[in-house]
Amino acid sequence: MSRPYVFQRWAAVGLYLAAIFFLSSLSSVAGTPSLPGSDKLLHALAYGLLAVLWCRALAAWPLQGRPSAAIAAAAVILASLYGISDEIHQAFVPARTAALWDWIADMIGSGCGAGAWALMQN
Repeated sequence: MSRPYVFQRWAAVGLYLAAIFFLSSLSSVAGTPSLPGSDKLLHALAYGLLAVLWCRALAAWPLQGRPSAAIAAAAVILASLYGISDEIHQAFVPARTAALWDWIADMIGSGCGAGAWALMQN
């Protein structure tokens, strides 16, 4: 795999992490649905995409050639760790809170995203 291709995959992860951090820094995010539980769905979708981006980057380097299940597991761990750091970050943002259920939604979403990626590799 060429070096620019690997860089693009890692750049996508970095930009997405920055976007999550930025949105978490806001006291409120305009346009988010107010239905009960809809924030959990948004968490799951956001972290599902994050896990897919992690999978693509890890598969390019440094885990190229490894089984897709191992890459997916690493992506879930990384996404879950970022999710907990994001919840801690939100505890310091006015009008935001750290929520265990948000982190659980992050983990579920990352598991679904990484699992879907792994299945598509086989």
